[in-house]
Amino acid sequence: MINFCPIDSYRTVKIFTESECQFICKLYKNEDLSKGETHCGSNSHRKSSISWIKFNPKVNGWIFKKLNKAFAYANYFFQYDIDGFDRFQLTVYNENDYYDWHTDGLINDHMGYRKLSCAMPINDDFTGGKFEIFKDGKETIDLKI
Repeated sequence: MINFCPIDSYRTVKIFTESECQFICKLYKNEDLSKGETHCGSNSHRKSSISWIKFNPKVNGWIFKKLNKAFAYANYFFQYDIDGFDRFQLTVYNENDYYDWHTDGLINDHMGYRKLSCAMPINDDFTGGKFEIFKDGKETIDLKI
């Protein structure tokens, strides 16, 4: 599942099958993780662990191919001029972890401006963890694999 959420719109599209999600979980189960941080100067907004997954055609080429297809659709739909991406963020939330309200956008000199954001759960063996979008109030989206 992937969610595109520009300022006034979002779309939900199923990209990976349940078995593909399970395979992705196994593939990155032992990934080296670091503390998830925000770029706004305050880390009180977030408690999670992350790893930046880079393109490797032999290991995850098929994952990037499917994500590129979804981004091509979003690029067309929102009439953007995005030419691809080179990595994605794997985020692990343990019990009592969270990512509070925030805005995706201008990140830093190394990442540039984020036009599209996506959230894609690859497992469903958790409770809580609601994904919410602030659009004319607050809207909760039930993300399921």
